[in-house]
Amino acid sequence: MDQQEKNLSSVVTEEIETSLKKAFKKFSEAGARLEAKYFDLQKEVNRLNALLSKKEKEVEQVKKLASVGKMAAVLAHEIRTPLGAMKLYLSLLEEKMSFKQDKETSQYVQGLKRGIKSLENLVCNILCFSGSKKLSLEPVRLDLLFKALIKELSSLYPGVSFKLSVKGDTYILGSREGLERAFLNIITNSIEAVKKEGEIKVIIEEIKSKGQVKVVVQDSGEGISEDIFDKIFDPFVSGKTKGTGLGLSIVQSVINQHGGEVSAKNLSPKGASIEVILPKKRSSIHSYIEREEQ
Repeated sequence: MDQQEKNLSSVVTEEIETSLKKAFKKFSEAGARLEAKYFDLQKEVNRLNALLSKKEKEVEQVKKLASVGKMAAVLAHEIRTPLGAMKLYLSLLEEKMSFKQDKETSQYVQGLKRGIKSLENLVCNILCFSGSKKLSLEPVRLDLLFKALIKELSSLYPGVSFKLSVKGDTYILGSREGLERAFLNIITNSIEAVKKEGEIKVIIEEIKSKGQVKVVVQDSGEGISEDIFDKIFDPFVSGKTKGTGLGLSIVQSVINQHGGEVSAKNLSPKGASIEVILPKKRSSIHSYIEREEQ
């Protein structure tokens, strides 16, 4: 082999080696990418397995809650009948003793009324949470609804000062019973926040430009704890030592069913505010009234 052939062979060999090195490098890089992809996929599989396990536990928990809810609804129905009888007999007793009732006896009667009202509220919340209550729609004047609630609660909690402010038309199409339940829960929370002695403001305002009514309930209590602030509308979450933690969860459920929104905030220097926005659905109200008049 002459020198020229040797040089050519050397060049070819170098090119082959270079090509092989490049190919090997690409192969190694591709292998590294595949390995990284494999680990990424493995992580994703592990994440999905963990998520699936979590969801399975959540489904199991929901099933348990559903069973508890059904049992609670049955118990609530059973409690409701004797509770109604207690309320009736207390009313008859109060009427019979009205001419000779002293201050101490009157306080006892009011205490019994508050206890019965609290039990009624608990029973209604359980029935509402268990889905036993269906919403039926009708025109509702929110200012009249609140006046009735405040009148009843003022007699039960004389230490609480209620202030009601109304601006504009407060008619909406909604469930009177559902809205009473929701707003009673909000006000009851406020009463407990002020420890049955303080001020509660209710502001009802029509937002004409958006076809809505805004309801704001403010109290002079200590405000909502930061620990539960982001979860106050979740079921079984409560800042109180006693209570089911269903009140505001039911509020959100009822307001959502009406196509509305509910939110909360702490006031400065103290106190809390719950704001509810509800659509008026004026055309629906007029249609409803026309059907009822026919």
